[in-house]
Amino acid sequence: MSFSLLIVMLADLAAVTPPAVRAEAPEQVSIHVTQSGWGHREGALTIKRTPGGAFSDGTRAIDESLLRALVGVATDAPVKALDARQLGVDLAALRREAERLGKDYGGRTGARFVERACDPKNLQALADAMLQSAWTDDYPAVEIDITLRDGAHVTLTSRAQTPLMLPWQVTRAKRDARSFDPRIGRAIAALLPAGFLNRERIGGDELAAQLADTASGMWREELASAHAEEEHGGELAALKRRFHVERDHVGSIMGFNSSMKDEVWNGAVVRSGGDRIDYDLWLTARKQGLASVEPFLRDADGLERRVQALPWLVRYLKAHPHARATIQYRDDRSLGAYAQATILEDLRRDGHAALATAIAPQLDRSIGLYVENENRFAIWIVLPDGRALLHFSGSPGPAGLPLDHTSGVVMPDGTPSPSR
Repeated sequence: MSFSLLIVMLADLAAVTPPAVRAEAPEQVSIHVTQSGWGHREGALTIKRTPGGAFSDGTRAIDESLLRALVGVATDAPVKALDARQLGVDLAALRREAERLGKDYGGRTGARFVERACDPKNLQALADAMLQSAWTDDYPAVEIDITLRDGAHVTLTSRAQTPLMLPWQVTRAKRDARSFDPRIGRAIAALLPAGFLNRERIGGDELAAQLADTASGMWREELASAHAEEEHGGELAALKRRFHVERDHVGSIMGFNSSMKDEVWNGAVVRSGGDRIDYDLWLTARKQGLASVEPFLRDADGLERRVQALPWLVRYLKAHPHARATIQYRDDRSLGAYAQATILEDLRRDGHAALATAIAPQLDRSIGLYVENENRFAIWIVLPDGRALLHFSGSPGPAGLPLDHTSGVVMPDGTPSPSR
């Protein structure tokens, strides 16, 4: 074998053989942390070997074993995928956090949530969802530069916003790899003084709380429906005999027919074969129970007939197979007090005081109608005579509707009204 061929073979072997794990103490570790949201903040720390062989950041002595631990995890093989079993979740803390959130549901629903959130079988799904969905507006960034005894460098960087800031980018010997090793963040945090910028996030101090929050978000609609059924199932039995309730929840819910000051039950109510016309039902929740469903059951058919009698809407639904029309209803009429006040206030603010005065007496008999198509929507107020006022349109709104600006009034056939 020629010497040149041996060199080539050794080079190829080096290309596929990862560098060995190092268990030594470094010469120096430089840590730089930034946070860009809500103003720019920075934190920097440099740990060096002193002439006496100990380590210091200039103000504190640093335990050499902590530095050896950092070098060890930084030079270990990258963890290519998140393994929840390796996260080191404090299960007692997870239960405490789940119990805190479970109080919002109470009763059997809250207890089921706690057990589900703390079930080890669900931990991987929760961890995956946490990494995929977590977002903050503080934009953290961390860069660690480790100088080894032979002068080689290892860098660890992350811009992740989750606890432990997974994954980390590890650069060593011209190799760049992504690692989901939770030991990296904890080894870095162990070197930082209390109060250092993003120390808690780097070390995963809020891991249990974040997992519990993730569980609540993942199962929110299911939990809300279960809570609503547990609290008010008997009161809603008559409604559910005639309609399918796709989703429902109870609480202080902001919406077209409710302010955050209101305690309400809200449900998406669908009639089987309803020609893509459904209902957004809001019932006031009081200590003695929900507002009765009887007014809605009395009015639903008539409201639907009035909506089906709008030629412009019929044409739109026929031309757009994915579009839906949703009739709003609060307690005993389509437009509750909050919706009516909002409609009139918006008209007056936009310079249509005369129109507000003209329609105010009619709002008790008018219909609030959402028209939605492929994540674009508009809100119409259908007056008793069949004319319709465009209250709000997204930007852009659903293409093909009669008007594309607010405060326009159309006749039942979709043509502009001669008077407003």
